[in-house]
Amino acid sequence: MAKFISLMSVLLTSIALSSAAEPDVILARKLIREASDLCGSSCQYFAEFGVAQAKTGDFKASKKSFADSWDSALKVEDGVERRMVLKDIARLQAQAGQIKEAVEASQHLSSRYEQAMTLGTIAVAQAELGETKSALQTVDQMPTEEVWQRNFTLQLIATNLSNRRDFADAIRVMKLIPSDVELAAKILARNAPAEQLTPQEQAIICSAKMKSTGWITIAQDQAEAGDLKAALQTVRSIRLELQRDIGLMRVARVAANSGDLTVAQAALKGIHGQEQKEFALVPIVGAMAKQGRFKDAWDLAKTIKDPNEKAEAFFEMAAAQAAHGDAKTTLSLYENASLLNPSDNIAHSVAAKQIVTAYLQSPHLELAEAFTREINDPGTLSEAFQAIAATKWRIKKIRDAKRLFDKSRQAALKIAEPYQKCVRLREVSMAQFKAEDRVGAKAVIELAVVAAQKIEIGGGTDVIALTETATTQRTVGDRDGAATSFEIARATASRYPDKPYVAQLLKDVAFAQARVGDVEAAIQSARQQESVFCRSRMLLGVANAILSQQDTTP
Repeated sequence: MAKFISLMSVLLTSIALSSAAEPDVILARKLIREASDLCGSSCQYFAEFGVAQAKTGDFKASKKSFADSWDSALKVEDGVERRMVLKDIARLQAQAGQIKEAVEASQHLSSRYEQAMTLGTIAVAQAELGETKSALQTVDQMPTEEVWQRNFTLQLIATNLSNRRDFADAIRVMKLIPSDVELAAKILARNAPAEQLTPQEQAIICSAKMKSTGWITIAQDQAEAGDLKAALQTVRSIRLELQRDIGLMRVARVAANSGDLTVAQAALKGIHGQEQKEFALVPIVGAMAKQGRFKDAWDLAKTIKDPNEKAEAFFEMAAAQAAHGDAKTTLSLYENASLLNPSDNIAHSVAAKQIVTAYLQSPHLELAEAFTREINDPGTLSEAFQAIAATKWRIKKIRDAKRLFDKSRQAALKIAEPYQKCVRLREVSMAQFKAEDRVGAKAVIELAVVAAQKIEIGGGTDVIALTETATTQRTVGDRDGAATSFEIARATASRYPDKPYVAQLLKDVAFAQARVGDVEAAIQSARQQESVFCRSRMLLGVANAILSQQDTTP
């Protein structure tokens, strides 16, 4: 599996030929050719080269690389691993616009299941490119006996159309999926354990639930697009009760968050299950509080039985009270909510930040800093001070801003976990940089580097942290520091025992360094690698960075 790790995480940027200046494309093509020659005929990363070659316009080489990748994948003995690799190849070649070649390769697979799987993957890629008609034609070429794969592919296509707000076509595609919903409802009404159902009954239920999930997605997208009436109509058409409840809950939440309590409460009335009903109640309570209907919000919040959901409702009311400048009630609600779910630190953190934000968006800025006394988590406290500092800077209270940025840094340094400390310090540095405090930004980013170097080896987080910190250093203008951090990241990556993983980490570092504009240094570091394999991976990473055309050099 390790030898295919890079294929699984290949960059999914646009495959279309970049509008980069010609010299950049020429350099990228040269690097890809050099990397390919180093990888050799037994290379396990042909599809990645196919992607990169397509971006440079070298379509002949790209097609050959993809053909080699299909041949290489067939030699993988483990079935699960082979199917994962085949899916990736199919997706990448389709995204490269080589639909005909991808379809032909899929149809030559000996397994009918693998044919259906890869053809479905191609169809979804076509849909993502906006080619719905062609996608459906590809679906028609899937083996007829692989019914589940076909239906699942149609649902994914419908979901993609819905996400792009093409609701008419999404609904049309959903209607192509056969499903005996009424029979599924009858089977579910028996409340029999799954193991007591026949394979046919399980298949009927699975198909009905899958189709219902598609309708839920469309309804939520319709609601988020502002067509709440259509969303209600869509979700009410779902025949399975639990799935209909989930759909109504999602529509209710979207409507409440948009301030439309009429639709939110109409959706709420249709929900039968208590759990989904309480999920819907939380944003409705929040919407009422935001509209100043505090008594209605309080009365509704008291009907919630689940302590976690009730706490969320109280947090919502606390933020609304903060926006009105009522510090006493805000604090009371926040404390009561915290008692309801004392161990949910994430919920406390989110609520505290919402309250600070509410104060900052109100005429009561002074209450935001006062509320920070209630925050115990150093990461949350650092974020709160940062938000207040940025606001102070915008209103030209520079001395206050610098004092609060300093408090944000001090709080961040108290974070125990090195990776989280590093991330928080990077965020503080970027905030100061955006506030035009470049001296402060450089000082803080140096502390982030120190934190990154204290991360214990494991999972690549040490290399990731160093690479991301180096990128931030480059952004805030510390070019020499960035170059040093990239070098430390490479040395850190080399400590890992798994050679393919080391190569992938080194490739990621090379990509990041080239992407922020230090292309020559990234190339030199690649060519200095003793391992031919690592050299190949890194050069391909540099080429991908050039072709991504997302240079963030300040």
